[in-house]
Amino acid sequence: MKSCFPMCIRVPLVLAVLVGAIGPHRTTVAEPMVVVSATSIETLLADINYISELAGVTDAGRMATMMARPYTAGLDKTRPVGIAWSPQFQPLVLLPVDDLQTTFGVLKEQFGEPRDAGNGVLELQVGAFPIFIKEQNKWAFVSQTMEGLQDLPADPTTLLEKLPNQYDLAIRAFVQRVPKQYRDMAMEQMKHGAGESMRRRDGESDESYAGRQKMVEEQLRQMTVLFNEADEITFGTRIDRKNDLCQLDFLFTALPDTNLARQCTSLSKTSTHFQGLVKDTPAFQMLFASVISPDDIEQATLSWESMRQVVMSEIDRSSDIPNAEARALARQLATEFLDVPLETIKTGRMDAAVSLKLVPKNVNLAVAAYISNPAKLEETLKKVVHGLEKYSEFPPLKLDVLKHADVRFHRLSIPIPAHEERDRRIFGSTLDLTFGFGKDAVYVSIGEQGLAQVKQVIDQCKAPPQPLKRPVEISFRLAEVLSFAAEFEDNPAIKAAASAAREVAGQDTVRFFLEPINHGVGYRTEIEQGVIRIIGKTLATAKSEPRN
Repeated sequence: MKSCFPMCIRVPLVLAVLVGAIGPHRTTVAEPMVVVSATSIETLLADINYISELAGVTDAGRMATMMARPYTAGLDKTRPVGIAWSPQFQPLVLLPVDDLQTTFGVLKEQFGEPRDAGNGVLELQVGAFPIFIKEQNKWAFVSQTMEGLQDLPADPTTLLEKLPNQYDLAIRAFVQRVPKQYRDMAMEQMKHGAGESMRRRDGESDESYAGRQKMVEEQLRQMTVLFNEADEITFGTRIDRKNDLCQLDFLFTALPDTNLARQCTSLSKTSTHFQGLVKDTPAFQMLFASVISPDDIEQATLSWESMRQVVMSEIDRSSDIPNAEARALARQLATEFLDVPLETIKTGRMDAAVSLKLVPKNVNLAVAAYISNPAKLEETLKKVVHGLEKYSEFPPLKLDVLKHADVRFHRLSIPIPAHEERDRRIFGSTLDLTFGFGKDAVYVSIGEQGLAQVKQVIDQCKAPPQPLKRPVEISFRLAEVLSFAAEFEDNPAIKAAASAAREVAGQDTVRFFLEPINHGVGYRTEIEQGVIRIIGKTLATAKSEPRN
């Protein structure tokens, strides 16, 4: 993945370079390749003022409004604004106008008077490049070429689809409208870059090198599928003033009746036994469930094997392992540990939940996860602790400390030395880790509340699994996280952030979730207004601190 990621960044650059090879084709945006949409200038300026006020920099919002005023003179600030790129990579700017002559009057001093280019088109010299403007039905269309102003739509908002109603600001790419030859060229560039990155590393074993090759080949195959089966990609943001939220969306859809679309649709079939673990809003919580497609299983297997090679290599190189016997044991146990989650992935199902509450000397953690073979993981844990006991001063694993329903619990009590003051302030004098093993699930807890949560979830597992509208949900509360951090960090910025967080408690949550949509998936991040206040106060404090 590491070798391919830079190539993904290069794709837009590769496409941009190809523009020069297209030549003077006639351009049209009847079916644009990319569109950018803004609900209105009025809304964007209101968003800037809203964010700046929350962040405690109200003057910055007012300054932005003042600076925008002359450049938006003559425009209708209540209607959508957009840009549409044709498949020939030619942009067409869509501006709602009240009085275009007023706009030209403001721009006159900087760019001069527009020239009549014929057919109702005006030409304006902007630096070394001309732009062409045509007014039609109270809209100004702006293009880099005269040809770009042919076949203009009567209502340009149709090019933006429903984006102005959904988001304050958005960009949407129609992948299949990128000409195939350019998609193929971009893919070839990625393959070339991946090939260069696949040179053998010094000291790399044959097995590790072969594993890396397979992994890169699989990633390139998936990128080819993405180029051929992806339909639309959308980034959008909006301010929800009613609920005091900032919302960021990433939407992806696939062409109907493709493998990619079927993979996305499978997310709507997910269910969980562990939703009860995330019903509160602690410092951090996560719920993750998935139906895994055969293609994803294949990719996960390759990734897992690659990771296995890295782990084995680290074990072989480690100077902390005392002798060959200990090294062989470490390799065996690492293999067994890595086998268990891989076997689970191969069942085509994942289901896990985490809840974390942060209070000094009373940290509470609860983890529940579906595992296809808990007994194997249980035996591996016993071997690990026994091995650590043999080669270091490590406490024993207390077996069968309790039983709840059909789940057996073992406990590992790790004393925290007196000189480890920071760790003692977090966990107390002893860190108690409790491990539970059931028929098809494992549980981990820290603290009495964490164990109580785990027991409650075990009881709920007797009922059928609950269907999930959102297969992935992650959230954290800044007030609890920052208050906890401020207990251990003598940092003015952290203490200021914690103070600000306490003032906005109840409006300090960041949420991320994934939701299936028609032929695709949507990823949403929600940021409550208190988070922006915390960020603003933290930055102001950091800025006021004297530099060393």
